[in-house]
Amino acid sequence: MASVDPYSPCPCGSGQKFKWCCQKVESYAERAQRMVDNGQFESALRPLAEGLAKVPDNPWLLLRKALIELHLNQLGPARQSLEALLKKTPGHPGGTILMTRLALETEGPAAGIASFQQGLSAMEPQQRPTLAPLAAFAGISLVRAGFPIAAMKHLELAQQWGGGKDESTTSALQSLRASRDLSAWEKNPYRLWPPPQGVTDAFRESFERAIGWAEEGLWSSAASAFELLAAGSSAGAIADRNRGLCCLWLADHEAAVAALRRFIARTGPSLEAVDLEVLCQRIAANPGEETVELVHLSWPIRNRDGLLAALRAEPACEPGPERPINPDDPDSSKVEHFFLLDRPKIEARAGLTRRDIPVVEGELLVAQDHVVLETYDDGRLDRLIDRFTALARANIPPAHPRTKVIGHESRYHLAMSWRWNFPPGIAEVDVQRLNREQSAYLAREVWPATPNPVLRGRTPLQAAQAGDAETPLRAAVRLLEASVDDPDGLVAWDQLRSRLGLPPEPAVAPESLDLDRLHLSRWPLIPAEALDDDRLLDLYHRAGHWGMRPVLIRAARAIAARPSLRIKGEIPPIALFGALALDAAQRDDRTEAQDWMERGREAEPPSRQASQAVLWDLLALQIAMVLDEPEVWVPILVGVLDRYRGNTDAMSAVLRRLIELGLIRATIDPKRRDQIELDTRILDEYLKRFGPRVATTAADRGGSPIWTPEASRGGSSIWTPGSEAAPRPGEERKIILPGQ
Repeated sequence: MASVDPYSPCPCGSGQKFKWCCQKVESYAERAQRMVDNGQFESALRPLAEGLAKVPDNPWLLLRKALIELHLNQLGPARQSLEALLKKTPGHPGGTILMTRLALETEGPAAGIASFQQGLSAMEPQQRPTLAPLAAFAGISLVRAGFPIAAMKHLELAQQWGGGKDESTTSALQSLRASRDLSAWEKNPYRLWPPPQGVTDAFRESFERAIGWAEEGLWSSAASAFELLAAGSSAGAIADRNRGLCCLWLADHEAAVAALRRFIARTGPSLEAVDLEVLCQRIAANPGEETVELVHLSWPIRNRDGLLAALRAEPACEPGPERPINPDDPDSSKVEHFFLLDRPKIEARAGLTRRDIPVVEGELLVAQDHVVLETYDDGRLDRLIDRFTALARANIPPAHPRTKVIGHESRYHLAMSWRWNFPPGIAEVDVQRLNREQSAYLAREVWPATPNPVLRGRTPLQAAQAGDAETPLRAAVRLLEASVDDPDGLVAWDQLRSRLGLPPEPAVAPESLDLDRLHLSRWPLIPAEALDDDRLLDLYHRAGHWGMRPVLIRAARAIAARPSLRIKGEIPPIALFGALALDAAQRDDRTEAQDWMERGREAEPPSRQASQAVLWDLLALQIAMVLDEPEVWVPILVGVLDRYRGNTDAMSAVLRRLIELGLIRATIDPKRRDQIELDTRILDEYLKRFGPRVATTAADRGGSPIWTPEASRGGSSIWTPGSEAAPRPGEERKIILPGQ
């Protein structure tokens, strides 16, 4: 009896009825499937080969054959099977999915996206939504491969095809948009431009057809069409811009930069050109960039004990943790390790400046029979050789060292970075202040005189004097400004621009603000205080959506100054005042943080004060963790745990926050993939070291510090650190996670 109804759609994916498509090979497919069900995967290939010998290139048999070959990790044969399938049936959904995933995992993003585009273009429009899961998979793969712009576009395509119903896709997309690790230029929602006025009907028709393809996700076809339209007038410049964006979405950065820079060269230093040039500078490879060698200089050792004694006695030599000579070699044994400083070590004291902190110029690695000096050959090498040989004296022979190049670093990035040796006991707030001062110093004094690869190897001052690089120079300053943490205003950016002959970046007019058209990178220029109520609320919500915290904080301050606006915008007090309190704490302003906390608690409606109390207590804990040492905040944490023990809803919020703060780690239970296990060892260690003596950890109670569903018996299904209802071994119980 047939296992497939003759009049049902054929399982090969052709869209035809089974009776008129693959019914003649059903017996071969069934025999193969029985063997697969019995775990006989290699044997299952034989009936498929028999069937393909009689009915060559049958899609159903080829697809099953490829699946079995992939299971057996026979990647080459699987690729051949899929190529034969797609040659016979271009756009086959199953074949496209398998080929794209195979290419992404074995050949990289370019090959995977090319396979996806090829299948998509050969597929009927009504079939494309079936590839929504594949688009989402491609998006996640592109994130891991370092192509966030293409990743977001593929996730948007998956969301479009799936109607926004897949929560994992929506969550992944929102996480990317809100990520603080991505710049505003990478997150900006770039849109294709329509054809300009004054073009011929034929040109407009071709241009709009290319836009239509891009809207359907056919970015490869659209890019090719825009390339043909790019020659000639200003309309061609817009085609170059659109082609560049399509190439970005295809993860082809080389082609994207080439097209975008053609557009930039043809349009002059407009705001659009400057912002696109910043993007190009972030993603472009610089094959001609000057690099510096990282070298190992090696001497034999005559007297190891004497050498170690000399290094330990040297004021400008700091012992470090043991490390292998070759960190990339897992078999490389660890050796004695020293930092070679540019000046003697110092002690922590008040009022340290950036000039006081010793700089690490090189490292010394002392093995049993030889010593290695590791440093960069950027002008310091000869000086460090002389320093080391004078320090080592007779403990090494008077011979030239063996030299080995172990790496390369961009000369520009080396000039714009630093490596300090902070004294023990220095406060974290001083470390942050000194790093900000050094960053500002490099921006003001070093950057203008440093050769920059994006300026054709010239320094910014040289490029300014030449007068032929306004757009890349403006873009380079914008990129520098975005990279410098300068809350204290240590860099006068308008003065720096004036020094380079550049105008200030244009202000944003509050009365004509259009967030849909304003590039994300220019949102920090928005005068939030001058916006009307509707625009201010829109800015606040959208800044949160895009993870633009400085913009959100500025908008939040403006909203807090208009009490009725918070109510109009239905903004919870914990969201508005909590963000402001945490921002103040991160700026080490304890008084301001407490003031915002008090205002927020007072703003809570009486009907919600009880339910929101746990969130305010957790915020107070988080602020204490920013401002204070564990001796202060751990007892606060213990108080929160005691206060809400037995309150299931409150403890769900506590558990979620402890996971967010890294005190508890949540991972998938390897035995039950639909459940979670919680690793409490970090939290337990803090409770043991800094909590009240009455607090006990899971390990103290004789249990495992990792709670799994299998390890719980009795009591609450939510484990609370220090609670009497701690998980007990033996019983399988499903964890209840916050919000579920």
